[in-house]
Amino acid sequence: MHITASVFINDDEEGLHQDYKKWLEQIAPHKPISHYQHNNTGEDNADAHIKKQIMGRDVVVAITEGTLDFWPLGTSFLR
Repeated sequence: MHITASVFINDDEEGLHQDYKKWLEQIAPHKPISHYQHNNTGEDNADAHIKKQIMGRDVVVAITEGTLDFWPLGTSFLR
């Protein structure tokens, strides 16, 4: 998994996906790239590091009768 990737579990609902994208972009917008000190290294992904930190990268999933136990609408996401 890439250092800026995040794993989380939630409902697989398009409106929620859009809400996450909007919320994260408000908190840590990609542009202006010059806004972030990290980007002075020649990279342009400081916002992705911040977004990953907010969303986390560790999850615990129940296993019931040998299968991952997501609730009916749940699924895992790698962002």
